[in-house]
Amino acid sequence: LCLPRLGDLIQVLFLSGPLVASAIFPVVFGLYWRQPGQVAAVLAMLAGSLTGLVAYYQIGWFVASLVSVTVSLVVMVVFALALPRNFQWATLNEAAAPLAPTAKAG
Repeated sequence: LCLPRLGDLIQVLFLSGPLVASAIFPVVFGLYWRQPGQVAAVLAMLAGSLTGLVAYYQIGWFVASLVSVTVSLVVMVVFALALPRNFQWATLNEAAAPLAPTAKAG
């Protein structure tokens, strides 16, 4: 196994591609789907990053991001359905929580 040198900026960008690609679906699902929780998001990003880096070194830079995003999507869907965690948006509603009284300057 011969690891490539990371001297060029383009090589650094190619290497960061799988890391960025693995975060796409956890972010999108976290914004638009109520079921996924933190466990699903973290596992999807870790699995996508690791398999993407393995694909980068074993196959090539041109497929590493595709492998990473695909694995991240599959892991995100599987763990979101297996461990559902419905987020309650009412917890973010500041109007529902009473504010602490403030002292008025006299």
